[in-house]
Amino acid sequence: MDADKHQELLDKYQRGLDNYEHLNQAKHLKHAQDLKARLAARRTRRAAEIQRSEEEKLLLKKREEEERMIREMEEKRREEEKRKEEDGGIMIPHINITEGHEVQALAREQERQQAENETEKLAEVERLN
Repeated sequence: MDADKHQELLDKYQRGLDNYEHLNQAKHLKHAQDLKARLAARRTRRAAEIQRSEEEKLLLKKREEEERMIREMEEKRREEEKRKEEDGGIMIPHINITEGHEVQALAREQERQQAENETEKLAEVERLN
């Protein structure tokens, strides 16, 4: 084999190796890109699932709150109807007022005066009898 043919065969072999390496790198790059795309799609799906799950939780919480409010309103309505029946058809609104110290002191004083008046009244009735 002469040197020119030998060099030509070596060059041909080197070009084949370069071509194979180029194809192998392209295949590896495509595989890496496909893998990245699949991972990105999976992350997107998981993020969407998490968001959907959070939205469902919020919706469920909102429904539970609405149901609780409806139950409370129904209970209040039933209590009002019961009070109305007890009061002979006259509706007297029920008001919950938290009393301050002054109001409580006035109420105690009024009770004391009423008790004192009743005691005086009983004493007068006994005196008249």
